Amino acid sequence: MGLYDTIYYKDKLPTNNAMEAVGYDPNELIISYEYESEDCVLSLTRDFQTKDLGQNMCEYTVENGKLSIKKYKELKQASWQTCNGWFNGLQRGEEYWENENYSGTVRMYDFRYDVESKWDCWAEYSVTFTEGNVTNVEIFDFKAVDNTERVNTNKALADKIKSQNAKILNKYFLHTKPLRWLRRKIHNALYSTGNFLVHLSLKVY
Repeated sequence: MGLYDTIYYKDKLPTNNAMEAVGYDPNELIISYEYESEDCVLSLTRDFQTKDLGQNMCEYTVENGKLSIKKYKELKQASWQTCNGWFNGLQRGEEYWENENYSGTVRMYDFRYDVESKWDCWAEYSVTFTEGNVTNVEIFDFKAVDNTERVNTNKALADKIKSQNAKILNKYFLHTKPLRWLRRKIHNALYSTGNFLVHLSLKVY
């Protein structure tokens, strides 16, 4: 997928008959998870991804027809403990939103699994801005795919993993507590390094 930017779209988006037929609501608030300093925060948002605003992992918002970008007064290297263990990266200072004087057309997209427990949905919107103001919003593309095949494939994979974990080698060696601890440390180190590089690119940007 590569890098992208996130748009929190707070204004109402148009729908069509195909969306309504499968129960997809682009204006529904979805639970979002993110780190905030030393806390893990759950919030309700309506966010889309886009590759048309620089692909710098920046956060934008559209509210009352205006485009804004999130910025921080300070960024510094830090480590803190979260509900998922230790997290290393750039600690962000006080945030603020700045009007983005952008003119052009942005395509933003959303993908949701298990809509109405049956459909995997892809929705894409085309939003036109003039000096940061929304001048047009329209549905660019929408697809709904029956999730039966994906669900069955995932179940088969989960059953295979469960069977492998039950074997003597896995049960009494590969999945012992010391090795799980080591794998977790390696995973956290790789994750933190990636996070640091992303935030460093934001600082340079």
